[in-house]
Amino acid sequence: MGIVCVYKGDSITAHKIWESHSLFFNNTYGEILPMGQGVEALTWDSERTFLFHLNENWFYPIYKYIPRIFAWCFIYFFTLYLCANVNKVRLFSYERKEINSKYLISILITQFISHIPLFTILSCDQRRILIPWILSSFFIFILFNNRKLHGNIAFIRKTSDFIDKIFATNKLFANKYFYIIIATTIIVPFACFPLPKTLYTSVIGNLIYILQNLF
Repeated sequence: MGIVCVYKGDSITAHKIWESHSLFFNNTYGEILPMGQGVEALTWDSERTFLFHLNENWFYPIYKYIPRIFAWCFIYFFTLYLCANVNKVRLFSYERKEINSKYLISILITQFISHIPLFTILSCDQRRILIPWILSSFFIFILFNNRKLHGNIAFIRKTSDFIDKIFATNKLFANKYFYIIIATTIIVPFACFPLPKTLYTSVIGNLIYILQNLF
């Protein structure tokens, strides 16, 4: 993160990158298009870059009314639910090995906190961050085999205990049909929640999109 902040690029680098696409632009559009925001961002200072990603990810409204932070809290909570209960909700009849869900939740929380800089400086497409967050959490969980990694960090321990208690005591969260509904309808869109692309990011949305293009 420090290296990225120090060597963030400049206008010369940005123009060289954009000009490297000149052959494509001329062949496709007949002219070189104005510099896109993704490349232009190399010319921004750290403060502008930070504020852009912070607002784009969390505070700009969805459809003029709802701050994005509320939608993302909903999405991340149910993503956490799906991960923490992956071995608890009985979808099939085969025998399963019990896992320490409280321990898994503590790893997911720790990994989420460690990814926060990516949400505020390096990316406004949370789809690209959610996947490594989940994969790295399960990698650590399997690799260290239930060894206590969160130690005496009270916040993580208390939060994981609280969330695990919600999942364990609420009958709705233990219902396999509810689990299937969440797993097939949860959306993971681009930061700005564009329609209808946002709906297509769910499992059911993908199936609808495929069927629309087939027929």
